[in-house]
Amino acid sequence: MRPILPACCLIAAITSCSPTSKSIVPPTNGTIPITSRSDSAVALFLQGRARNEALQPHEGYALFAQAVARDSTFAMGEYGLAL
Repeated sequence: MRPILPACCLIAAITSCSPTSKSIVPPTNGTIPITSRSDSAVALFLQGRARNEALQPHEGYALFAQAVARDSTFAMGEYGLAL
């Protein structure tokens, strides 16, 4: 009888923590937007990402640094610097 109680508690915990369909909002076109206060910061980030993908990390880093200089709250620019 005792093994049933932990199993019931586990099931109750899992079902209460699972997200509802209302909390999941999928992107409309399958992409995640890159947002910033500065359009030029986004453009610099995209150039930096292209440089990284082209195996030119030093050039990419410089472009990410410029993007963060344009918008100090640009999280994706900071992420690029951390790569």
